[in-house]
Amino acid sequence: MEFRSTKAHVLFVDDDTRITQMAEQALCAHGFDVTALTSSKEALRLFLTDPQQFDAVVLDHTMPGLSGLELARRISEARRELPIVLLSGFAEGISQSAQQAAGISECWPKPLPLSRLAEMVHALLERTS
Repeated sequence: MEFRSTKAHVLFVDDDTRITQMAEQALCAHGFDVTALTSSKEALRLFLTDPQQFDAVVLDHTMPGLSGLELARRISEARRELPIVLLSGFAEGISQSAQQAAGISECWPKPLPLSRLAEMVHALLERTS
């Protein structure tokens, strides 16, 4: 699928270096600006230095330091309207109320085909703009 060029800036956080690198490549190939990190604590620190620099956040659920749910909550406290996606192999175990309380816009199943990642982020930004 072809996407129109975009300069949307996506923060992608997953503690698996391989997944983070592949996601960054997939998103960049479709015109997104990407900051990809493997540390949830580093992601929070970077986000809080300038919350307006990001247009969407995609987080792994299970990470050391801060879980994706906790990181989403902290990001949402700083910028409530920002679309936040939680990637999880256990998304069905996260209640709708917990997602809403953390400011999560959507939960996507993991593993997520990286071939669809850019398409899904693009659709998310279209829905939330």
